[in-house]
Amino acid sequence: MRTLVGLLTSNQALLQLEAARCLHELSHSEQSTVAEACLPATSYLLTYLSGHSSDFI
Repeated sequence: MRTLVGLLTSNQALLQLEAARCLHELSHSEQSTVAEACLPATSYLLTYLSGHSSDFI
């Protein structure tokens, strides 16, 4: 999770997009522990999605 958050907060757009995609995929896991493990990244993901990315507009 630290690695994904690190990529999400980097200044490289493609890495940010891939990290967001990975977090999205992980959050849909049937294993509840996987979804729970994603919780620390939630605020970073929301900031990313609401920020500068034109892909989500």
